[in-house]
Amino acid sequence: MLNKITDLSDDILEMVFNNLYNIRFNKVMKNINNEDKKQYYNNTEQINYFIPFTKHKYFDFDLQNIENIYRLMNNLKKNWNLASKYYYFDRKKIIIDEENWSWYKYINDLEVNLNNDEFNELWDCHPQNFDTLKIFGKNVPLPRYQQAYGKNYKFNNKIHKAEPFNDIIKKILDYVNKLDELDNIFNKNHKKYNTCFINWYEDGNHYIGHHSDDEKELVENSNIYCFSFGAERDFILKHKQTKQNIKINLQNNSLIIMGDCQKTHTHSLPIRKKVKDKRISITFRKFK
Repeated sequence: MLNKITDLSDDILEMVFNNLYNIRFNKVMKNINNEDKKQYYNNTEQINYFIPFTKHKYFDFDLQNIENIYRLMNNLKKNWNLASKYYYFDRKKIIIDEENWSWYKYINDLEVNLNNDEFNELWDCHPQNFDTLKIFGKNVPLPRYQQAYGKNYKFNNKIHKAEPFNDIIKKILDYVNKLDELDNIFNKNHKKYNTCFINWYEDGNHYIGHHSDDEKELVENSNIYCFSFGAERDFILKHKQTKQNIKINLQNNSLIIMGDCQKTHTHSLPIRKKVKDKRISITFRKFK
């Protein structure tokens, strides 16, 4: 069995081990007794194959369960095209909290984008009026337009009635589910994305404050996909404990994927008075 595993290249092995961590095999293996774990530590022949990966600071040595790895290898061979794309996108992952495995990916070479006509068509879909937020008993207009699609969405303690997906959103939704499939190569029962929330920003005076996407309706540990079209804007990730900020410049036709960082970070799109152009943000979430 081990000979078959070592036939694969280091890059492919690293990809598989990353996937082992991401799908949280430590949860599955937490009930394995210490004697069984000692077998993996004491077997020099097995350990030698894994030494390059145990040195990786994000890799948990306890995850090296040989049977699970071998099963994943076989699935990997059956899904080679998908797996190679997964590795490409996984290399874009940036860890922002090692202890909690919080990360994001920023992608600006999308296979799907909006041309000028599609952008203008989607822009014209924004509501006629600004939504409101009750502050100290008064309804205050939000500094942006917003609308839910697919499923009703609760935000700011208010239920937003969803509209059906239009053709432009469907095109992007198909791309989201394609990317999500890369993160679920070995999970055939994963649920597809089924809702999105669009924000329309007239210019740099429109913004959204710090918040986390932690709604009860979200599928646990599902990623958040946020597409940016139009004007470039700064996107801020702020650590809830250290208050450290990470600034990401979101370009036209780009995507930021947030994984597990809702628990450790808030995010915002601050005011930028020098920005004079329009921007559309389309955020896809996976609801139960």
